[in-house]
Amino acid sequence: MLQLSIDSGLPLSIEQETGKLYLNSSLTSEEPKTRFLSESIPYYETKNYTENDLPLYYMYRDVRRIFDISTIQNSKLRYDITVVLPGLVGDELIKTIGHVHPLSTQTNVPYTYTEVYSVIYGTAHYILQKYSEDFTKILDIVDLEVHTGEHVFIPSFYGHVTVNVTKEPLVMANILYRDFLSNYEPYRKNQGAAIYLKHDQQNIIQTVFNTRYVNLPPFRQAKAQDFIPPGLEQGKPLYTQWINNLDGFTYLYKEN
Repeated sequence: MLQLSIDSGLPLSIEQETGKLYLNSSLTSEEPKTRFLSESIPYYETKNYTENDLPLYYMYRDVRRIFDISTIQNSKLRYDITVVLPGLVGDELIKTIGHVHPLSTQTNVPYTYTEVYSVIYGTAHYILQKYSEDFTKILDIVDLEVHTGEHVFIPSFYGHVTVNVTKEPLVMANILYRDFLSNYEPYRKNQGAAIYLKHDQQNIIQTVFNTRYVNLPPFRQAKAQDFIPPGLEQGKPLYTQWINNLDGFTYLYKEN
């Protein structure tokens, strides 16, 4: 059992072989959900679904210390944890299915709800694609590499997919506005994001364009320092910084 308390700021541990997350009795969350291969296959390039229905990732939503419930209850935000398992679907690395956020109802300018991610354990590649305001064009594509202890900001109008590029479970946290529904349809109809991360025969990661998209810009690579969230310190747990400054995260639902 691997302890995750230092990088999460919470009494968490994970069983590395299965990816199962254990929450200490001082914590609470919604009932964990599992994303299975059978429901995820429309978001992958391959359509050859012949194997057993395997779990790809686990979602723990609204994780919080019981002690903090009264502090958080009037907050418009939610803290989640996701565990993405290692492996391949076809030759693609296991990923989340991807989504875009709707326009914020809390502001008067065109602004989609934004999000903060933090890697608690492992290495994540966030595949970001910026949509035009009418969602008809993709203006920017980013392969954003993030490591343990790093936090990143997902800007307005950027859809995103998370890819686990390692041979161990990826554990990440996110904070977002709690009262909206993500839109998965752009990723379902195009079988994923604008680029795929694949393993070749030498187990080297290859970046491949998704030919279902047209008129794409070149993709660029980025590091955590290129997408730093406002007011957050790298290397300090996201949960700790959030609970100590709830009012400092209003930029996640309105443009400050």
